[in-house]
Amino acid sequence: MMAQNDLVVVGIDVAKDKVDACIRPLALRQISPATAQGHRKLVAWLRKHEVSMAVMEASGGYEREWRQVLDKAGIKVRIIDPKRVRNFALSAGRLAKNDAIDAEMIAWFAETFSEAPSQTHDTATRVTGGAGESTHRSGRA
Repeated sequence: MMAQNDLVVVGIDVAKDKVDACIRPLALRQISPATAQGHRKLVAWLRKHEVSMAVMEASGGYEREWRQVLDKAGIKVRIIDPKRVRNFALSAGRLAKNDAIDAEMIAWFAETFSEAPSQTHDTATRVTGGAGESTHRSGRA
């Protein structure tokens, strides 16, 4: 089963030194280090699987570098509120939590709530932690 609107969505769990990525409908996973080589590796993997949207949680700013990389590669990026994803996972009975599971839950959340509002990275969001979400498209605000 493909994501809503036939978009191929990847859920990305961002950590300080790496990302875990999951393309749920294809049952694929990828781990990439937060290095220039890791950036290239992830972008190549996403292109290979024709990913049209990458979704990641706001994670203390670590997501910003990955957002820039994916944006530059022409992949639509959506930043979502981690609390919403965690509540979604809990409501689905997914009590376990690790990076691979988080990437899968982010992907599932994005597939389920494809039209949900996105978080913006403005001053208020950085100060308060923000409750919304953001979508960013290559070349567009």
